[in-house]
Amino acid sequence: MHPTQNTLLETARAQSAFVINHHLAAAIELHSPLKQAQWYVRGPSYLGIQSQLRLAADLVLGYCDSLAVRSGALRGPTTGSAKLVAARSSCLTTTS
Repeated sequence: MHPTQNTLLETARAQSAFVINHHLAAAIELHSPLKQAQWYVRGPSYLGIQSQLRLAADLVLGYCDSLAVRSGALRGPTTGSAKLVAARSSCLTTTS
């Protein structure tokens, strides 16, 4: 942990940053399928569904930014890289 003027104990800051980073990874993981769904939606209700998916993806992206800022405010590491998100992924993967 980096030095800070925050009055929380370092252990509390470290635990909070850890939990925040798990939520950050989950939010980043959620953003990708929302964008993919937005790109691939077809059919008669295309515009309405696409706008709802875009709104949801934008909200999730804003949430990602808020989580990253919170982690930084605690002076903890912000782990939002694709490699770390994939390592923390809760999605089941299948092999063919």
